[in-house]
Amino acid sequence: MNILIKSIDNISNFFGYAAGTLMILGTMLTILEITFRFFLNSTLYITTEYLGYFMVAISFLGLALTLKDKEHIRITFLHKLIKKGKPRIILDFFTFVVGGIVSFFILIGTTKFFLHSLDIGSQSTQISNTYLFIPQFSIVLGSFMLFIQFISEILKYTKAIQNKELDLEEGESQFLGH
Repeated sequence: MNILIKSIDNISNFFGYAAGTLMILGTMLTILEITFRFFLNSTLYITTEYLGYFMVAISFLGLALTLKDKEHIRITFLHKLIKKGKPRIILDFFTFVVGGIVSFFILIGTTKFFLHSLDIGSQSTQISNTYLFIPQFSIVLGSFMLFIQFISEILKYTKAIQNKELDLEEGESQFLGH
């Protein structure tokens, strides 16, 4: 189980770095567009379109990493009532199961969306005529990574329950390294 958890966490880290790389590429593309406009009085024509694709990819590829690092936006009123011990572990476990189920349905929906675009060969209406399945793949990949990261979190909590590592401080568990 430890190998699976570590592997999923490492893959989430990798795609987090990929999202960061896309941020850098987007910044470089913006600087290049500004340079073209200022010095050449011209444009690249694709900047706005591709920055949109990058933003979607950054968002989806970063989802699993933010889940792993406990950085998602949370509603914590129950955590303020249930601060530690087995009830808190059960609450967190339950939220990961629900999140995993929701992310599975998101994965199904995004996969259908991607496959439909691939099937009909839909293209961008911009000058690039980009086949839309190409940028949409990042949505499917990010959805898949989010789903398996939920599995990793469920496995972490299962392991903690089995090992009776139920001590929590200030809203985060000690066994998860926070």
